[in-house]
Amino acid sequence: MCLFCQIIAHQIPSYKIWEGETTLIILDNAQDMNYHMLIMPKKHVTNIMACDQETLSHLIKVIQMISNHCIDHGFTGVNILNANGKAAGQSIQHLHFHLLARKNGWY
Repeated sequence: MCLFCQIIAHQIPSYKIWEGETTLIILDNAQDMNYHMLIMPKKHVTNIMACDQETLSHLIKVIQMISNHCIDHGFTGVNILNANGKAAGQSIQHLHFHLLARKNGWY
């Protein structure tokens, strides 16, 4: 079972931001910056190429929802990042998107 599947199954603790029936959003524990979130399907899918349209479509809707929530609560922008495959820098083989909530003047 991959790391994210263990987090989804509550076998490993995480700081949950939002959870729906098919999607989980947690804070990244790398602590490289404030408000670094990971958005992932609860269903194990290795990357975007292996993802079915329904799951991917739902993920994008959740990404849009949380992005709008960030903007509505004082942030001025978001970065949305995704890597697919080891050569692209994907370190955990479970589809996920990084969402970084940003404010003007933050780097």
